[in-house]
Amino acid sequence: MKILFVVTGVGLGDSVRVETIIKKFKKINPKIKVLVAGYANSYHYFKDKYPTINIAGYIMPGKSMKFKFMPFILRNFLLPIYWMFFALRLKQAVKKFKPDIVVSDFEPTGAMLAKLVNKKCVMMFGFDPVLYKEYEKKNKVSTVMKLQAKYLEKNYSLGDYTIIPTILGKKRHSMVYNYVNPIVREEKLKSDKVLMKELKLKKKPIVVMVGGSNYGLRLLKKLRNVARYFPDEEFIAFGTKKKIGNMENFVHYNYKSDVMKYMKVAKAVVTLAGEITLTEALALKKPMLIYPINNHVEQVLNAYSLRNVALTRSNVNSLKKDVEELLKNVDKLSRKIQVLKIKTNGSEEVVTLLQMFAQA
Repeated sequence: MKILFVVTGVGLGDSVRVETIIKKFKKINPKIKVLVAGYANSYHYFKDKYPTINIAGYIMPGKSMKFKFMPFILRNFLLPIYWMFFALRLKQAVKKFKPDIVVSDFEPTGAMLAKLVNKKCVMMFGFDPVLYKEYEKKNKVSTVMKLQAKYLEKNYSLGDYTIIPTILGKKRHSMVYNYVNPIVREEKLKSDKVLMKELKLKKKPIVVMVGGSNYGLRLLKKLRNVARYFPDEEFIAFGTKKKIGNMENFVHYNYKSDVMKYMKVAKAVVTLAGEITLTEALALKKPMLIYPINNHVEQVLNAYSLRNVALTRSNVNSLKKDVEELLKNVDKLSRKIQVLKIKTNGSEEVVTLLQMFAQA
């Protein structure tokens, strides 16, 4: 079986999800062949692992924890032309590869390529239209979020099938969307005691995750300054493309491949509301303080879905107070997460669905 994956280059979460699915596929069927089309973060993530081609994709301007519509439009207004250009340019390469099916997230290039080579396209992304309708009934929704929701629903309609990974494993009844359990990297992690020694840690850290974009830069900078009020804690942060200075009890890495080891031994996790980080933190039973990117519809919905088992905040204005509350409630939050019964076999479910869709 041959699969073409088209992966967004905004952040790293979608790349991690796709790689987890590829690894699961190769365990089940070692003969499977994949071709990845990506850009920016996704291209660099995959180019030394699997055959990878470079495409045009979204530019996400912003460092202020808020998705801003007009800067996004101005930076991307020529993108539809680029999508068509790249789809036509890559047609021969994709035809030569002969995929049995095309899988894309919210990149329209995937659907375009699938039509050009007459193959079925599966759209796979974390935005849940059913959950959005529930959220919209109970909360005030900005015009920017409404536009994103319509755009993502339209993107889903470009494909032949849609797969939506869930965070809590709650599969909603739908004739349109195929829900799967959380997708989590399968890593055999050692005991906390062994990992603490391996990572040269003297105490359980507070792990900070802000993804591969620069949206979380403000959170990182503020947290670095706030860390001095918590001299007994160790903060270890991961993410963004920018480097920020370390403090006595605050260390920042742009990226580390063994980040799950740090999450495994963490006292708690402070994070944006990216789906992969949330699902992995839940799988490891970690208390969380969550800051969704404002006006980012998928992240707002992710945080909303975890409102009963984690601390969620709409901005970082009271960060010191928020961290104090997190530390005060670590045990309480941990107990809430411990009782959750979440199956993390989403990657296996995706493999089953893709095999079924390819044969349909």
